Amino acid sequence: MRTTVGSKQPEEASARTLKRRSLEMERITETVCTTADATRHGVAGLGATSIKPPSGTALAMKADLSLPWAQLRKLRRWLRSFGVQLESERSIRSFIATTLPKYTVKQLPFVKRTGELSLAAAVYFPNLTDIIIHYLDILDSGSKLTWHDGAIPETEIWVKLGGDHGKTTFKFVMQIANTMHPNSLANTVPICVFAEKDLPANLETALSMYRNQIAELQGQKWKGKTIVPYLFGDYEYQTMNYGLSGSSGVRPCLHCLCTKKDMQVPPANRDVQYGARSLEKMAEDYAQFTSAGALLSKAKLYNNTIRPVLLPVPVARAIIPVLHLDLGVFPWIFDVFTREVRLLDMQLAEQCDAEEQDSGRFRALSTANHKLSGCKTAFSEATAKATALENHLHFIVLFGQQQGMAIEALAGVLQREVEQAQADTEQCSSQLKIAEAELAKLRRSKDVLGPCEASIEPVLQKNIIHRQAYHGGAFVGNHIHRALKPAVITAITEAPAIVIGDRCPALQNDAQVVSERYKSLFSQYAACRSSFSHCNKCGEEELQQLELSIASFLQKCRSEVVEIGLGHITPKLHLLEEHTVPLMRRVHVGLGLLSEQGAEGIHAEFNLLEKRYGSIPGELERLHAVAEQHLVCTLPDVADQRPKVRSRQRTAPSQADQPASPP
Repeated sequence: MRTTVGSKQPEEASARTLKRRSLEMERITETVCTTADATRHGVAGLGATSIKPPSGTALAMKADLSLPWAQLRKLRRWLRSFGVQLESERSIRSFIATTLPKYTVKQLPFVKRTGELSLAAAVYFPNLTDIIIHYLDILDSGSKLTWHDGAIPETEIWVKLGGDHGKTTFKFVMQIANTMHPNSLANTVPICVFAEKDLPANLETALSMYRNQIAELQGQKWKGKTIVPYLFGDYEYQTMNYGLSGSSGVRPCLHCLCTKKDMQVPPANRDVQYGARSLEKMAEDYAQFTSAGALLSKAKLYNNTIRPVLLPVPVARAIIPVLHLDLGVFPWIFDVFTREVRLLDMQLAEQCDAEEQDSGRFRALSTANHKLSGCKTAFSEATAKATALENHLHFIVLFGQQQGMAIEALAGVLQREVEQAQADTEQCSSQLKIAEAELAKLRRSKDVLGPCEASIEPVLQKNIIHRQAYHGGAFVGNHIHRALKPAVITAITEAPAIVIGDRCPALQNDAQVVSERYKSLFSQYAACRSSFSHCNKCGEEELQQLELSIASFLQKCRSEVVEIGLGHITPKLHLLEEHTVPLMRRVHVGLGLLSEQGAEGIHAEFNLLEKRYGSIPGELERLHAVAEQHLVCTLPDVADQRPKVRSRQRTAPSQADQPASPP
């Protein structure tokens, strides 16, 4: 349409020019939108044919917007009024029926935390191998398979199997690593979903159908390529899968037989060199454990193997959980740093004027905090012991007879042990409540923290590290990603030293020593993390450098934390020290490619879908609708039709990227 561009502002134009402009605007308005009806009907009102999006657009829209069928019908009516004709619901349902694998929907007997056995909803694929082959065929037909520039051998297909519990459901999922985005939600296929806690007995009930299938899957061929299964998930899930006591056991490591005591000693200085775990050794240990009576108190004699292996993926292909490694190591350093800062607060109170600094209150706060910390540790240990005994009792009652155990006598012994553990837990809980009340009494009138410890929180807030108060100040993955940037590390570790410098210069040297020590610890871990959490192919030179970096980091942890009594080497630090580099040598790729990110991310997707489908009556039907809706999102044809998200153009660096400074 031809329009005239004015060369003068309205205040400079003549009356004749203004009238001509007004007439032209009326002409344009009449042409573009003759009537209100033409406006509503858009292109159709102008005499053109209606718009018909490509086939599959409606299904992609439904999946991307998480729309139930009723909402899609409403959207279709709105779009039709503007001349946009989506494909029919019948054709969409027909496509789903012919393309989407069919879930089995059933109620299964699961154990609740209380020990009660009840039916709960479960949706699952009975044949895991068929689903893997089905998705490989779909990806291959669309040329979606990749070997990541040699990171995965050309003769292999890597299949990731893992699970995690989130909110109300446990999800056991499958991912094919030979895709462009192996950890994405679109590549995360729910194999089995059930609406109950992930207790060992429940995992046995739901996933034991895959035990023989995974054993047969090892080395199976698909179009001349070998299918190689890997197991991923958080550390608790992996230890449950392999039938181990977990991190509370005497031998807590999934990959070797090292004891907690010897984890504190550098590997080269140990009196005993521990061997690696294997499926064959675990089966032997479990047989001996059951023959000896299957008492949990004797588990340490059998390498803490207390259940049969659930999914027999070789231990060498159990992936170290990168995200949960972060969530174990970073908070460990931060907690030890906070303890040293509290000691600085105590010294500050003693050095400065007692009336001004209220040293008596700081001393009382320190004593109360120390008592509370001890009560929390005791309560945590008692709870872990009681939970382990309860889980063992449930497993024995449900599956002990299949293992040839005399379950009546054993269940009686275990029941008495459970009752005693529960009584110990109640006692610890009472002591914890008393300690919390004593501390709350000191907190009522004045600030809780000393000035040095209080200086840390504003730095975290400034760098968008908002810890979850409802989880006791826990960090999440994004917090750690931001906190390990060099500028943020400097700001966090220097904040207490700045307070000391302003208030008591006599303690400046002590504060600076603490600042430099933890700046070095945080920085060393950040360097290690960037070298193992990527998705790229690894060469031997790179792995040797990572090995040296990890050894240097652990040496510093032992010399500057463990040896002065501020902490101990945890199982996750042991994983970092002794098993990260050997695993990367076996797979020749960064652990980010095989991480548990997809299994963690699917929880938010399911939570959203559960809200959208909350009106469906019946837990079983609702869970089926949610799982099927997500399954649609995993079809490559559906994912390809989603509109690309345009990257946001930043006009200035974000707050997290700017140099951080203490208050």
